[in-house]
Amino acid sequence: MVFSYCNRKKLTNRVVTFGMSAGGYLSALVARELTAAGHALALQVMLVPMAQPHGGGTASMFEHWNAPLWNGPLNMWAWSMYIPGDADGTLARHHRVNLLVDPPGEDSIRRLPPAYVQINTKDVLRD
Repeated sequence: MVFSYCNRKKLTNRVVTFGMSAGGYLSALVARELTAAGHALALQVMLVPMAQPHGGGTASMFEHWNAPLWNGPLNMWAWSMYIPGDADGTLARHHRVNLLVDPPGEDSIRRLPPAYVQINTKDVLRD
């Protein structure tokens, strides 16, 4: 819905994308897509974003696999809800799902708004 509206009207630099956890990931994705479409955004805010589906084998994922609040199995479950039917991670490797597989090019990065990213030090998503 956001994209269909934005295709009809240019956004001004007063728009901010904001999200926490899965919403933090969506904030980054929406900011990337909107700036690629030529819209100027003011800021993107991502609080503990789920930036990489299925953990990706990062050090923080292994270190905090059995953490009491958010852990590896819960992260895997969350992504399975986000990307139904992706038991082997095939869909997660697609650039539209995983911002880390296909990071924005240098030209896109220059157009992206400033970003505030908050991470937790004892989190499976830290890396």
